[in-house]
Amino acid sequence: MEELGYADIIGINSLALKLHVYAYNGIYKGASDYADRKDAIEDLKILIRKMIKMLASLGKDKEAKDILDRLNEV
Repeated sequence: MEELGYADIIGINSLALKLHVYAYNGIYKGASDYADRKDAIEDLKILIRKMIKMLASLGKDKEAKDILDRLNEV
């Protein structure tokens, strides 16, 4: 996928999987990489920003800007 222009696809997938495990298991020690909810929220914001960059690179600048504006309100 990276050869096709999708930058950091492995990092994005890893972060998404980490958040999925947290969503499924919660913050139980040993079952999740997160110690508290705030850490998971920060990683979720990072994931959303990375996905926005990908949208913008695909020519979806307006949609990406709208999402980023909403994220900055949170």
